[in-house]
Amino acid sequence: MNIINVIDNSNVPAWGNQMKYIVAHYLGVVGQNNRIDSGGYGAHYYIYWDGTIYQAASHDAVLWQVGTAGYYTQKHPEANNYNCIGIEMCPKCDGNSGDADDPKWYFTTETQEACIQLVKHLMSELGIAADHVLRHYDIVNKHCPAPYVNNNRYRTSWTWDEFKAKLAGGSASPSITTNTTGGNKYMFNTDQVMMGSNNNSVLLLEEILGSRGYYEGALDKNFGPGLRDAVMKYQHLRNMAEDGICGPATWADLIAL
Repeated sequence: MNIINVIDNSNVPAWGNQMKYIVAHYLGVVGQNNRIDSGGYGAHYYIYWDGTIYQAASHDAVLWQVGTAGYYTQKHPEANNYNCIGIEMCPKCDGNSGDADDPKWYFTTETQEACIQLVKHLMSELGIAADHVLRHYDIVNKHCPAPYVNNNRYRTSWTWDEFKAKLAGGSASPSITTNTTGGNKYMFNTDQVMMGSNNNSVLLLEEILGSRGYYEGALDKNFGPGLRDAVMKYQHLRNMAEDGICGPATWADLIAL
């Protein structure tokens, strides 16, 4: 799985996402988009028809994605904008794309398979259980994502139950393969890590940044302010997005060097 970092936090309306739920959306129009608009609406991730995954916002970002907007009715007892990580799946439609209820909305197989990989990774990284993976429709009475609300298996779309069943196959994390100068290949299973993370990927990050003079703290697997500052310094010097998060793009750059 490859996640392309296009994070732009300039329009994020609020911070402090508690990251308790993962929510599946569909874009609502026939097309592909990986940008957050000026109002901060949208999702943290976007998945194109070919399965390409873009991360558009940091996990800590609160986006206006599952609220009632004074129009919809709240259905879920707890899930809201402040505790949900959103995934927009880019759909296709053979019918009336101006009507969310049209039965001919569908997802490509590539989009769905990429979403499964991403959700498994997020479940593993953020400690989110499968019963906390929801449709937008499960939170408010909005017909979203249409293919998984219709559940009619139109063309290549799965039903929502089929989607959830595919999550039972275990967790998945991005992996990066790199060649050493001696020709041997090594595989690093590198989770996306950020403030509050505590795992072996953090330890690897501490070791790499420490050996290069960016980080002077303890090798304790705890992602704290000192490590975040070290990541941001590295990202600045490498002309990368300075979000203080070590995601796929930063990992790839670190290991390539």
